[in-house]
Formats: sequence, structure tokens, C-alpha cells
Amino acid sequence: MATSPDFWSVLHALQPVSEAAPLAFHITEDIATGSPQAITTDNYESAIGLLNTFATAGSAGIVREQRRDPAARRGKPTAPEKRPAPNEATLRGVRAMAIVSQMTGRVPAFIEQSHLEPNEAWQAYWLPIFRCFITQCVSPSREIRQQAFASLQRCLLSNDLASPDHKEWTNIFSQVLFPLVQQLLKPEVYQTDPAGMGEMRVQTAQLLCKIFLHYLVMLSEWEGMHDLWMEILNIMDRLMNSGQGDTLVSSVTSTLHVPRADITLSRPKRYQNLSRTYYSSCPAAAI
Repeated sequence: MATSPDFWSVLHALQPVSEAAPLAFHITEDIATGSPQAITTDNYESAIGLLNTFATAGSAGIVREQRRDPAARRGKPTAPEKRPAPNEATLRGVRAMAIVSQMTGRVPAFIEQSHLEPNEAWQAYWLPIFRCFITQCVSPSREIRQQAFASLQRCLLSNDLASPDHKEWTNIFSQVLFPLVQQLLKPEVYQTDPAGMGEMRVQTAQLLCKIFLHYLVMLSEWEGMHDLWMEILNIMDRLMNSGQGDTLVSSVTSTLHVPRADITLSRPKRYQNLSRTYYSSCPAAAI
């Protein structure tokens, strides 16, 4: 039954109904985490899509509250208030992201069973999970956003993600990290939670540097390495001019192990010095 498209259509229809949403979520959770696992290649993407919908619904009330608070929307300081406890919808959203994170453990087996070409398999099984995390990393709900970001980081550092035998996994930059930065730089996204989104920009800049350095040896053998590095520099330049100031500069310098002065130089000189630092740390094959 769980492999039928009609079954997932019914759950999607129940999700917005407040009385039925808890039951629909419970069923989805049982399917995704139960033993034996009922998630297969036939319902994998449907399950991720529904969990993503639950997470999005968890931020609906927060959006309404922040729309009633124009001072917070403009980023003006307000008197500290006790944050209300997350409601049931938000808690479901947080749990939904944790479930999606658990589902990444099924990806290697699905790819092996599929007999697809490496790039097709990556698009079919890794990308739906990453798209879900990207969506929720800009959620107005801080609880959902932080859970999604933590899950994204674990997924990007998974031992099952990258391989020296093929390079489709390098899409983690062009299809995951760069799009996430682009979303975070949108004014309308920033205004949903100025303080929280500013922090998320800093965390994402750190993550981008961390992932680049983590895979540096394998990337050094890839023909697209130079273009990737230049795009990272462009992304960092945009982030450092997005209003986060010294916080972001400090995080970039500490993660990339470059002098602070190199970051605060004019753009051409900054690129030159950062590139020199990068190439000096690369294996010989990268130069």
C-alpha cells in the first residue's frame, strides 16, 4: 500500500487538516522509520516531499507573528522576550527533518539497486534530500532551520557521499551549497528573521569552507577545480558584503586559515592572496 501514489496523495490531503495532521504524520513516521523499512525506491521521493511539507507547515504561525512585528522585520532591536514553546506543528517540522536525515542511510543501497549511471543516481536519490534541507535551512522557524542545517552538514560529510572514482558528487557545490547561499542573500528571506538569518549566513559560509577543505584532496584531481574555487571566492565576497561584518570575516579567516588582512583587502588583491593560500595548501596535482 505504501508504494501506491494514491496512498501518498491521501496523506498530502490530510496534512493541512489540523485534526488529521497528527495521524498523517504518525503514519509517515512509521513508514520511514519502522522495521522492516517500508521506504523503497518507489515511495522514497514521495516520503521526502511529504516530510518537507510538514516542515514548511511548522513555520506558518511564526511567519504570521513576524508579519505583525514590523520592527523585528526591519532588524531593529526590540526588548528581549521569552520565546514561546514550539507548537505541535513546529515540533512535527523538527522531527520531519530528523527523519529525512535518517533516510540518507538508505541512499547507497538505492543507488546500488538502481543500476543508474552515477549522475542519474545522484540526481534521483541524493538531490531530493538536499533540496529538502535547502528549503528548510531558510525556514522562518529557528528550530526547524537549525535541525535542517545540522542534518545538511551531516549529510555533506557522509562517508557514502563522495568517491574518487566518479565526480557527480561535486554537485554538492553547484546544486546545494551555492543555491543555499543565494536563498539566504534574498532580502525577503532575511526579513523573515533578521537576527537568525544573519547567523545562518555566517554558519553557511563556515560550512562552505569546511566542505571545500574536507574534500580538497579529491577535488584536486577534478578538472573543474579552478572554476569551483573562483565561484567560492565570488560567493564569499557576496556574503562578506551582505552586512554581517566582522563576524563573517572572522569565521572565514579562521576556517580557511588565511590572515584577516587578506579578507579586508580590495577584491582583486583579496582574490590573489586567497588563491595563493589555497594553492600553497593543495596537493601537487591541483597546481
